[in-house]
Amino acid sequence: MLLFIIFTSCKSSSVKTTVNEKEYTVLSIDSINNVYVIHAKKDSLYFKILSFKTEGRFSKCNKIQTGKSYDFKLNPGFLSDDRFSINLDGIWYHGETIRIERDSIYDLHEAKNLKGLCFKK
Repeated sequence: MLLFIIFTSCKSSSVKTTVNEKEYTVLSIDSINNVYVIHAKKDSLYFKILSFKTEGRFSKCNKIQTGKSYDFKLNPGFLSDDRFSINLDGIWYHGETIRIERDSIYDLHEAKNLKGLCFKK
């Protein structure tokens, strides 16, 4: 019994880094006139997240950055909104044509907690 107590109490404490399963890693941030196009990856899936530019509205905000991970709250039903329409090249989103990469990205998203490039937890 004494050996068991000594053995279990001498465990080395190691710092474990865990990845939040809900986090999306930002791969790139592009801009098409009034729209930001954010390419992100979660696990082995790729996402295209659209965000309308809101320059100057938020003086202090947590701007997203390429290579960092964020817990985006994706809005799956935004394509039924009247802010977009489908055309042969992709969709119209706030007056801009956004192409869909059919080889890797099959859907477009908005994030409820993203305004421009400002991330809100």
